Amino acid sequence: MPLYLRDDERIRGLLLLLGIALRVLTLTEFVARRDLAATGEKLKGLYAGNPNRATDQPTAERLLQAFDNITLYRFETENQTQYEVAPLSPLQRRILKALGIPTSVYAPPVAPIIDTG
Repeated sequence: MPLYLRDDERIRGLLLLLGIALRVLTLTEFVARRDLAATGEKLKGLYAGNPNRATDQPTAERLLQAFDNITLYRFETENQTQYEVAPLSPLQRRILKALGIPTSVYAPPVAPIIDTG
């Protein structure tokens, strides 16, 4: 879908956001590659057509694609709402470790999530 911006402030804002996003992707690659180089490991499972292909130079796109299957399930009863998150694969756990992100970020939420619908 095309995006048309006529206001200069909105164009600057969009460019700022795109710049921040590019920095986040670049930093993600740098941190993951540095960790893999330090440990001498290679990641397997990032390539859908070739799950045994290993790399020590993963791209941010492939790292993020590894998390495509994460699902948050919501169960409602009369008295409460419970949440469950799809379990992380070993590859996903290794990526989080390489990025220095605790696996607890994928724990089910304890507080209620805002219901928008």
